[in-house]
Amino acid sequence: MFDFLKRIFTYNNNTNFTELHSLCIDQGNLSKIQDLINSGINIEQKDNKGRTALFIALEFGNFEYFKLLLKSNANPNIQDEDGVTCLHIANSSSGYADFKELLLEHGADPKIKDKHGKTYLM
Repeated sequence: MFDFLKRIFTYNNNTNFTELHSLCIDQGNLSKIQDLINSGINIEQKDNKGRTALFIALEFGNFEYFKLLLKSNANPNIQDEDGVTCLHIANSSSGYADFKELLLEHGADPKIKDKHGKTYLM
């Protein structure tokens, strides 16, 4: 529980963290996220670490949000400040097979290298 609260605190103190980023942390926000997307919000807005809302939905395991963002044309190949993509994260976490499959279905490139030269497959 402490680790979860620490992560939320870290995210909430993040500059460039949008309402969409915040909504992707908690459960029960699917209709609010859909409303923001329908209003034309920039779903590719990055926080100060280079993460989009797609990263946040993935990191908090919110599959329905993640799926909605991808269906709304979120770019699965955006890299954060370390060159990491959502595919790198999904591959390094156990229990994220559905996320990996969906990313690949939506054009995630498994050949993208992070700043250490590692790809999704490494």
